[in-house]
Amino acid sequence: MISVVFAVLLALFLNEWRSNLKQKEELNKARANLKEELLSNRDELKQKIQFHEFQYKQLIELKDSLKTLDQPFSSYDVGVAVLNLKKAAWESITLTDVVNRLQFEELSDYSELYRGYQLIEKLQDSYINGAFSLEFNQSENSEYAYRVTRNHLNQMIVWERELLSELEGRL
Repeated sequence: MISVVFAVLLALFLNEWRSNLKQKEELNKARANLKEELLSNRDELKQKIQFHEFQYKQLIELKDSLKTLDQPFSSYDVGVAVLNLKKAAWESITLTDVVNRLQFEELSDYSELYRGYQLIEKLQDSYINGAFSLEFNQSENSEYAYRVTRNHLNQMIVWERELLSELEGRL
C-alpha cells in the first residue's frame, strides 16, 4: 500500500518537474526569439535614422530653392523611408501563456518598447497621408508643405533615436 502511494506521488512529482522544465524551455525560447527580433529592429532603426537624417539635411538645403521655383513642394524628392519593425515574437508571447511567466518589470519594459513602435507607425501614417493630400500638390502651399514635412521628419528622427536608445537598453 505504501509503495503504491509512493509510486503515485513520485509520478506526480516527475510530471510536475517535466511540466516546469517544458515551461522554462518555452520561456527561454520566447526570450531568444524576442532578442533576435530586437536585434533585427535595432539594425532597421539605425538604417532609417541615417536615411532620415540625410533626408532632413536635404530638406533644409531645399528651403532656399523653394523661394525661387514655382513648383509644388511635393514635386521634390523628400520622403520618409517606412520603418518596418518586426513584432511577431512579441505578439507570440502576448498571445500565449508565456506572458504570465515574464517578470512584471520585464513585461512592462517590453510593452513600453513595443508601444514606441506603434507611435512611430502612427507618425509615419500621418506623414504619408499628409504628403499625398491635395494641399501638398499645389504650388501656393509649398511653404506650408515644407514646414509640415520638416516637422514630421524631425519628429520622426527624435522618436526613432529615443526608441533606439530604449531598444539598446533592452539588449
